[in-house]
Amino acid sequence: MIRLLFFISIFWNASILSAQTPEELAESAEWKSLLHINDNNQTEISDPNFFISKQSDSKIELLSLLENKTCENICKYPARYRYLAKKLDFNVSFEHCDELQSYLKEVRGESASLVFASSFLGSPASYFGHTFVSIDKSHNVYFSKTLGYAAELPNTGNPLDIVVKGVSGQYNGRYVLSPYYQMLEMYNVVEQRTLYEYKLDLTAEEVENIIWHSYELQNINVPYKFFTENCAYEVFWLIEVARPSLNLRQKLKSYVIPYETIQVLKDANMVKEYKKRLPLVEHLYQVYDTLNIEEKELFSLWKESDQKEKDLEALNISESTKMKFAELINGYYDILFKKFHISKADYYDVRKLSFNKTILKKEIDFEPRKPHKISFGTIIENDEHGEFLNFRPVLMDRFEERDSLLSESTLEFLNVGITRRKHTVQLNNFDIIKVESLNKKFDFYEPSSWRVYLGGNRTFYDESFSPVLEFGTGLTQGNDTISTYGLLQMAIYPAQVSIDMQALLGMSMWIYKGHLTFDYKKSLIDTNGAAKVEKLLTFYYPLDKEVSLRLSNDYAINESKIYLDIKF
Repeated sequence: MIRLLFFISIFWNASILSAQTPEELAESAEWKSLLHINDNNQTEISDPNFFISKQSDSKIELLSLLENKTCENICKYPARYRYLAKKLDFNVSFEHCDELQSYLKEVRGESASLVFASSFLGSPASYFGHTFVSIDKSHNVYFSKTLGYAAELPNTGNPLDIVVKGVSGQYNGRYVLSPYYQMLEMYNVVEQRTLYEYKLDLTAEEVENIIWHSYELQNINVPYKFFTENCAYEVFWLIEVARPSLNLRQKLKSYVIPYETIQVLKDANMVKEYKKRLPLVEHLYQVYDTLNIEEKELFSLWKESDQKEKDLEALNISESTKMKFAELINGYYDILFKKFHISKADYYDVRKLSFNKTILKKEIDFEPRKPHKISFGTIIENDEHGEFLNFRPVLMDRFEERDSLLSESTLEFLNVGITRRKHTVQLNNFDIIKVESLNKKFDFYEPSSWRVYLGGNRTFYDESFSPVLEFGTGLTQGNDTISTYGLLQMAIYPAQVSIDMQALLGMSMWIYKGHLTFDYKKSLIDTNGAAKVEKLLTFYYPLDKEVSLRLSNDYAINESKIYLDIKF
């Protein structure tokens, strides 16, 4: 009996010690995460509709909820009442909340994943990629629901203006619920982006925390900031609501690049599984690349047939090749219909062709890039030596490691380079923005390649520092090892009051990890008659994840560079 009373006493005292008052609970990490209150004790949600008290104070909000436990409020703030009921030991029912019950039934899944969509140069808001959470339904992932955060951008507008307003926080953002099959269609087919899925190490109860909280975020405005409070940052709020002890946001830099969040999750041991979904067009390219020359020619003829099923049976090719033909034509029609809104007359007949999706072995693994780069090295021009130093805040250039077999891309902001020759230091270049997208064409896929540059340099017009705006378009073709490209571009030199029409021709070859390129640029029409020719050979080789060697030679001016790229 004494022993029993002893254990009862311990249990009773522990219960008293573990009980929290409402005031103490208001200061807990769990409660503050539900209100998106950061380390500065300020909420990051400015919409007053998010708070029952219309105030952002954690204590006032908690007490207001306890004082106003009406049926309407319970249904509007279910995640908060659910949490308070558990911690303060009172009963609350959500059975009467029809909209909530419908939402839970629609969204619930067995697990959660963070999904990263690779960069999309067609939209400034997607230059750095996009992340969102998927609530995974094990029986059918395509009907899983996704929870993401996106800016409410205008349908039309100047890309530079959109970037400026996005950086300065002039756009609202909202949490968006979408079925996964819509995201697959938009990213994999329409925008041709790769999806990387990272299954999170969360319990079923922690997944429920995300779902209930997401209900409260519907139709709530949250300030959007391109480099700070963006999709990646806001998605971390969802994961922290699931498990506040993770403190994921505190591990981010002062600016947030979506793909960097992947490494944060890996460092926190939050990733259980990984899966990659190639863009449909890249998958088709790799399937097409397995055909021999004769089979490629047969496919080009067969795809124009009016009786594809009958003619496919008559072709003297293996059954596995026929399956690839069926897979290619189905993918082609999907792209035409979903991306370009073109419906072929035999669309439904083609959809009846049976095939098994080809399992590909050749994929480029995604490695989160170090976005910043410092380059330094030696310049040799006509037997005279000099030094140069270059700093690039973000993000990548087309000489570096690639994530796609179909394209090579450049995306750089505020790239600054200085040189020192004969004890004279000069500004060599100041690149405000440089975007390049070289997209390979094959058979039925003929994308354009393009580039835009705004900044100043000494590399083409004359030796003086010249501001310049360049924009051009053209075509790229080749395979996964070697490609050639040709662009016609306009260059405007305001200081020289000159407009130049230029031809840019080039070759790109990947040799293991190394990348060899040759760019030839020449003026075709120049209003000032002073432009030059550029013949630039470049070789890039990564020594490790942070350090790369780069060699270049401009044959037109007999200038060679040897330098190291340090990424961080």
